[in-house]
Parts: sequence; structure tokens; C-alpha cells
Amino acid sequence: MAAPIPTPRPAPAALETIAGSAVLEEVLACLYAWWPVFHSEADLQHSFALAVGEVAPGAQLPS
Repeated sequence: MAAPIPTPRPAPAALETIAGSAVLEEVLACLYAWWPVFHSEADLQHSFALAVGEVAPGAQLPS
């Protein structure tokens, strides 16, 4: 059996921002301030998208 081909890690800047304009730490701080507990994964996803929009209103997120 062949060994799996390792995938390259993303650049550090890609890990620190969302949509190129929202700083992850700011989004998480906003998210925690508004929603400390989530009822489902869908609730988390929706709340995360709202927090990104709050931190970076001009961010273009894929639908």
C-alpha cells in the first residue's frame, strides 16, 4: 500500500484571517461575547457568519 501524499499546510496568514479581511481572534471574541453556548452545529455556523459580518462588513463569503 502506498503512503498517502502529504498535503501542504496553508500559509500562516490564511490561518489568521477569514475572507482576507476578518481577523480570526476578533471574530472569536465577538462570537463569544454574543453567543457563549450553541445549541447545534447549524447554530454555530450561522452565528459565526454573523460575527464575521460584524467584524468585517465588506467580507465576501461564498454562499
